[in-house]
Amino acid sequence: MNKPTPLSPEDLNRVTRLKTRDDCIQFAKNVDAIRPNLAIAARRHGIGVAA
Repeated sequence: MNKPTPLSPEDLNRVTRLKTRDDCIQFAKNVDAIRPNLAIAARRHGIGVAA
């Protein structure tokens, strides 16, 4: 099974700047085709924001 590629500090910064669950979902949709690991991180962040 493939391990996900770790995110760069710049990518982590992009994800942590998302403030709402809707922002996270939209960001994930926008990057899913080209950066699936970044989309997963955004979705996970959205779960934390919603809690």
